[in-house]
Amino acid sequence: MAQQRINYYGRIRPANIDDLSVQRVQAVAGVIQDVADLGMTLVTQKQKKKAVTEAEAAAAQALETGIAPEEQDRAFSAINVYDQTYNEVLKKAYLAGAETQVREKINALAVEFPDDYQTFNTKVTGLRNGVLEGMPEEYRPAMQLQMDSLIGAQRSRVLAAEKTRRLTEADEQLVLSSNDAVDNAITSLQNNDTLQAVQSIEQANQYIDDRVTANAITPAAGEVLKRENTFKLRVGTARATLTNILDSGQPGAFTTGINYVGSLQTAPEFADLTQVERDALIKTVRSDLSSRLTLDNQEQARLDELRQQSQDQTYFATAAAIINGTADASTVLQLAQNRSISESQFDKLNNQLSTTGTGFDNWDIVFNIQNLMATDPYKARQEVVNNFGTNLTQRTASQLLKTIDGSGPLSTDRAKTYLKFLKANLGQVDAITGKFTGAGTKELASRALLQYELRVTAGEDPGIVAKSLFDISDIQGVGSVADADKQIATLKTQGKNKVQEIMNAQRISSQDAIQKYQASDDGKANLLRLQYLVGPDGETGVRNRLQAFENMTAYYESQLQTVRTEQEVIDNG
Repeated sequence: MAQQRINYYGRIRPANIDDLSVQRVQAVAGVIQDVADLGMTLVTQKQKKKAVTEAEAAAAQALETGIAPEEQDRAFSAINVYDQTYNEVLKKAYLAGAETQVREKINALAVEFPDDYQTFNTKVTGLRNGVLEGMPEEYRPAMQLQMDSLIGAQRSRVLAAEKTRRLTEADEQLVLSSNDAVDNAITSLQNNDTLQAVQSIEQANQYIDDRVTANAITPAAGEVLKRENTFKLRVGTARATLTNILDSGQPGAFTTGINYVGSLQTAPEFADLTQVERDALIKTVRSDLSSRLTLDNQEQARLDELRQQSQDQTYFATAAAIINGTADASTVLQLAQNRSISESQFDKLNNQLSTTGTGFDNWDIVFNIQNLMATDPYKARQEVVNNFGTNLTQRTASQLLKTIDGSGPLSTDRAKTYLKFLKANLGQVDAITGKFTGAGTKELASRALLQYELRVTAGEDPGIVAKSLFDISDIQGVGSVADADKQIATLKTQGKNKVQEIMNAQRISSQDAIQKYQASDDGKANLLRLQYLVGPDGETGVRNRLQAFENMTAYYESQLQTVRTEQEVIDNG
């Protein structure tokens, strides 16, 4: 069998039959050469891989530190696989990383100054120069090409955005100017300056034409806006005319105004309006007229009410003065001429003057008036005036009025002393600072003082009332039963939530969680507050004390209402 050379791929090359020994040597040499080639290839690949890894790391470090990378520059670098691969990868990696960083910075500037071309251009030019100056000479051409491409694209975008912004701002300014001109026209109409109003509308229309010229709106849209301005001018004219009529102060001004609104349907000065526009104009002006009529009626009613109150006060004051002898017929006549009293009150006062010195004292009436002094001094004064000259003589009536002026259970020194005592303990609003003073709440103090006035007015001894109310002066942080209930509910909810949190976090039973919560600072504080509100036994807490206090207040309020109701029934027969 002839010898064959075995190469790396296992192919068999026929040997020369005539020279077997030579072929054997060649076969062996072929195997050795193939093995050597294979070894060289493996070494080269390993060197290239190492060169790629180390070159990429060197490029990343150079980008991070800002120090330019150094290529391999040795005597045999031109033929060394490692050096060639290292230098080639280093350059590519460094340029790629630098390009990424530059791209991000350029994009960031475009975001920061999206429509400000001048600022963007200044910033990005500075960035370009700085990057190129700090980069090794061999990298500059490639980086310059890449940066110029990126910057050029962003410059175009920013410039276009700036143009759009400037056009928008200019259009917005024209819109504002147009609106201001229309507002000025309406104001001019209200000031009866028709010429200035027309000029302002013309100026507004000019602004609309400018918008059309700038291609901000279409010509058709401009005509619609001009039509709206014309309509606004017509409506303003009609409203101003109606206002002038109503404010003229002429007799029958409102009737004239009603007739004017009725004439708008066919008024020639509005002939340029469509029927829809004319109907809208009439609706607006009719609404103005209705509002003025409503306001006028309300104002008149308010004035009538104030006049009646003033006349009533003047009447009773004058009646008391007649009883005391300090007013006469001339006083009554002057009050009537000034409309300080009504005609019926004038007649009553003249009748009182004619009966001065007459009448007799009805002691049942006197007794009733004395009882009213304790509960309703104002009602007692009215009774004196109404019965003077018939059931009361001038002397008795005069004495009763003097007593009423200084009467009332709350006006006694004893009542005033105990009221001062309560205010000092319950708290009050300082007259100078305007701040509430006291440990309790302002609400509780106000309710306590109200109950004091009700009970003393009802005839209870001021000292006893004050001492009973002093019992609640130590209540702090809660002003009513409703307030207490709210705090109790909040504390219970907080406790329940805290216990649940402990159970979830520590995986323990509810009983163990409750014990842990009660042992915590928050748990102790909440428990103390609950005991303060409801009491250890659920009956002796602040809430029940407030409930008793509120029940007593409600009782005296109902008693006072019952007395007033009974008196009204008696008065009305």
